[in-house]
Amino acid sequence: MLTLTFLLLALNPLVAHGLPSEGEARCKTVTVTSTVQLDPTTVIVPAETSSFAPVAPPAPTDSPVESDTRVLQTPTVRLTTSSSVFFGNGTGAIPSYPASSLLSSGATGVASLPSPSSKTAAAASSSTTVAERPTVESTSTKAAAPTTVIEKSPSSAVASSSDTQQEEPSTTATATATAAATAASSSLNDLLSDATKVADSPAATSMCGDADRKILPGYPWTVSNAMYNAGQMVGQQCTNYEDLVATADGTQHVRYRSVTDIERVGDTEDLCKGYSNVGIGKNLKKQFRDVKAIPASFQWDRTNTTEFKGANVFDFITAPTSGDGTSTATAEFMLWLEIWGGQVPIGFAEGPVATLDLYGASFALYEGQNPGSGVTVRSALPADGASPFTKGGSGGSGVFTGDMKDWLQAMADRGYIRDDDYVNVGNAGTEVFYGSSEMEAVVALEILV
Repeated sequence: MLTLTFLLLALNPLVAHGLPSEGEARCKTVTVTSTVQLDPTTVIVPAETSSFAPVAPPAPTDSPVESDTRVLQTPTVRLTTSSSVFFGNGTGAIPSYPASSLLSSGATGVASLPSPSSKTAAAASSSTTVAERPTVESTSTKAAAPTTVIEKSPSSAVASSSDTQQEEPSTTATATATAAATAASSSLNDLLSDATKVADSPAATSMCGDADRKILPGYPWTVSNAMYNAGQMVGQQCTNYEDLVATADGTQHVRYRSVTDIERVGDTEDLCKGYSNVGIGKNLKKQFRDVKAIPASFQWDRTNTTEFKGANVFDFITAPTSGDGTSTATAEFMLWLEIWGGQVPIGFAEGPVATLDLYGASFALYEGQNPGSGVTVRSALPADGASPFTKGGSGGSGVFTGDMKDWLQAMADRGYIRDDDYVNVGNAGTEVFYGSSEMEAVVALEILV
């Protein structure tokens, strides 16, 4: 009997280990399908970085395969407002600005950082959970038209719109790039009274979520409410897209409203809460040598009901690598048009490093490193402290028209931009700190190559 047992073990070693016989050793393929509900009007597109990598197929085997398919029903995922947000800015994003409890790449206020106690004073926000590329319901945005795409900005941001904006054929008439800006000689109402609404303008949309942005289908712009420091904010900021208008020369403008209702809190009053902006998505990621002109127009009318702190700016990001809008290899360039409440740029304490003559005015150039992102930021402010582009009023109205290539070329002449660097982010908007204020504005911006 003992001899027979050893003989069986030698012939079938699987039995010696307590395993089933060869005919029973079979692989199973399990397919798991997750389903979510789809809101009929609003589409939230998760950030590309939230996608899961595809799973590699199993290695070939000679064993028979048993198919065991299982379907798992998961509850509807609801995206809620997130306190970790881009932009950008200055642009993700560009937008896309990196989330940070410090100043992010769009936050150019002085480095007066919040104390930990300010976090408990601010309105708390819950974090966003994103599944693998499902379409999900949103509770942080108002209803949009069926053709509207509203994105939740990724947590790395000068969300730049370049990450999501399709290279649509340009519908913006080629404007003659001017070497000097037009001073504030006409009001926003003058422009709007002479302009006509673009017939197929995407539907108006209100965006009050801290990371909301709207890509305009068929047009090269993205409107963003990038409140990347919302976790340290008491109140609300909304960026409401209105429509597209065309002026007599054929130039198309994005019309929007920036509505600020943010309490002034001592610990965080010098912290930029976010960036309400319009970003360009066509002809980004081009080398600087190939950019012929960047015709731009920014006209606004602001009404303040309490003291408001912020600034209207143009913001561009360049880098040695195409598409890079967030790494420390990037360089950020900001042109300030109007300042409210005493906002100052990074590097202000060290004094200006140069004086520039641009757009018929004198600008002081400041530079410094963003403590949150490590990016070097260079900001040009009107040298005498008074904007040459504004007209006054309770909050001020202003008109700027010029070629942003002139501004970037001045930076290239100083060695800050190389010919083979890429222009990865471009936008115009308002950096917001605190106050009760409403601004109606129109922005025209394109990159010609």
